[in-house]
Amino acid sequence: MLEEVASSYMAQKIKEYYGAEAEKIVENLEIEKLLEIPGLGKKTALEILRKAYQVKTGETFQDICSGDAYHVYEDIIQLLQEYPCTQNGKNRFLVYCPVTNKDIIEKRLSYSKEALEFVQGLEKEQLLEILEKLRSLRPLIEPKKKKFRDRVIATDTIEAYAELKNEYCDVLLIEDAGDIGVLEQYPLVFYVYTGESLLYEYLLEYSDMQFMAGDFSLEDVIPEIKIEQFVHNEKTILLMWEISEILHSEDTKLNTIRDALVMLSEETAYRKVDIDALINKLEKEVNRKFDEAMKEQQVELKGNEILTMMQEMHTDPVQALRRSIPDSVVTLYDTLISDANRSLTEEINMQAEVFSLELTYPIEADQSRIEKLKDEIRKTESLQEFRAKRNAARIGRHWEYLLQKEREMHELDFLIALGRFFSDYGMTPPHFVENGLSFVKGRNLLLEAPQPVTYKIGDTPHEFATSDRAAVLTGANSGGKTTLLETILHIQILAQMGFYIPAEEGYCPLAEEIVYLRKPKNQDAGAFESTITNLVPLALSEIKKLVLIDELEAITEPGSAAKIIASFLNFLAQNENTLCVLVTHLGKEISQLTRARVDGIEATGLDEHLELIVNRQPVFNTLGKSTPELIVEKLFKRSKGKEKEIYGRILEDFGT
Repeated sequence: MLEEVASSYMAQKIKEYYGAEAEKIVENLEIEKLLEIPGLGKKTALEILRKAYQVKTGETFQDICSGDAYHVYEDIIQLLQEYPCTQNGKNRFLVYCPVTNKDIIEKRLSYSKEALEFVQGLEKEQLLEILEKLRSLRPLIEPKKKKFRDRVIATDTIEAYAELKNEYCDVLLIEDAGDIGVLEQYPLVFYVYTGESLLYEYLLEYSDMQFMAGDFSLEDVIPEIKIEQFVHNEKTILLMWEISEILHSEDTKLNTIRDALVMLSEETAYRKVDIDALINKLEKEVNRKFDEAMKEQQVELKGNEILTMMQEMHTDPVQALRRSIPDSVVTLYDTLISDANRSLTEEINMQAEVFSLELTYPIEADQSRIEKLKDEIRKTESLQEFRAKRNAARIGRHWEYLLQKEREMHELDFLIALGRFFSDYGMTPPHFVENGLSFVKGRNLLLEAPQPVTYKIGDTPHEFATSDRAAVLTGANSGGKTTLLETILHIQILAQMGFYIPAEEGYCPLAEEIVYLRKPKNQDAGAFESTITNLVPLALSEIKKLVLIDELEAITEPGSAAKIIASFLNFLAQNENTLCVLVTHLGKEISQLTRARVDGIEATGLDEHLELIVNRQPVFNTLGKSTPELIVEKLFKRSKGKEKEIYGRILEDFGT
């Protein structure tokens, strides 16, 4: 996929940085990891991930937000990203954008419905538990490779040797029978042979297990590769199981994995034998028994036995002494030695004869036999532990299922995030119409406690306003005009993203372009020229679009601005594919030059701190009063005499 979504240069750069993980990172839309690569910026990372999303879903990315509308879209995405618990869930919102494909929108709306219903169907405590565990969920990762020095792979062909070399254990090429002794330093020896192996008989004897080269897999001799995958990710696996339990999912596979993981440490741990402690204990025991038995023995030597012993003392004093020991003592000794060797054999579960039948006192185990037994034990322990791990490594067959389960958890995180977002803001599904936009009690997403507003432009089933395609929005400063424009944007962008909208009911067009021009910051000639250059194509464009403009008059003097705005609105009014709302303080002047509907946000007055008392619901076909007019009106009401006369004349100039 990487080559499909990134340039050859960038694909190579990602591969060099992340190696084999590069494909998975792009496929999982992990933008935070792409941003760690030196020289790869957010814009490039987003382009790569959006193309990856297109490849995965078949949904073509469309950049329909123009001007400042894209910044509003980014504000919405930032808000949405506060809801998922996992980075994967947060990243997924980055690839959701407004589209014009009705089928895609309907598919997403169906998913949105599922998300809201899923969240509403959860108990509060159930939801909180799931969120807590999702926040702790970490990605499944491959453990770091490590070297296993207790084993070696031996082969006697150069071709096999080249293929067997790996990072996990030593691989030795044995080309001569005289070299086989080097294998003795390894507790575990695995022989991989081919049809051309010349040292087969020799290596067969020295190896613990044998494999035909064509059937060999590295996991055959390094079962820890599979085991470590599960042990390293134990917390994540158990969290996934716990989430499934909270949701009452009947996931038998995950139950099997969980049970196997709990038992894994027990299955792979082989009991180590402390042979020195065992032998020391047996030595004390056998000497104690021998001492007690000897105290009860009545040993008598006849005269001729003493004479024979004295004669043999000259030639072989040790043998002379042993021959003089009564048979009953020898039998006792042999019995105690045999019992000690048998007891040790049973204890360690392998043949052990460290105590010799040669008469000695105090009785001690033979040191050379002890060392030989230790070598055998080390070999046996390694082999038994290896077999236990091979048995436990069968859990590895579930790894692909776990990766699938991880994707399901990310899907769950995204589903819950979307449902919570809709629930928190009381959202409803949008309805699409040919050429109109209206909503009842729409709310601005970025305000803490927004006042709901109802608004309409164009033709929709709502009848609370006329169906004019262009509207001029007037009213006092800080009355909510810009907030209304942004509320319209929130509703339209979310609707075309296939998400629910923050309104009790809403109708939206399927716009091919969403344009928003904020109040210009620069007011020089260059800003004027630039703005006019952007407006003319909007007036001429025949594509279906929503145009929102905030205080265009800021680019030039009021008189000229009113004429420019009115002319622009008249052009737009002739375009049946365009819906437009324009915020201005020049409502009175513009209304005399255009047929566009004029709406006003009414301020009922000022409070004692000269703060506006505003009803933010626009009044249709009504010019809104400006802040200076309200202030003068208040001063007029409070003043007397000559001052009142002057304030009255100013109000007359306002047209009040």
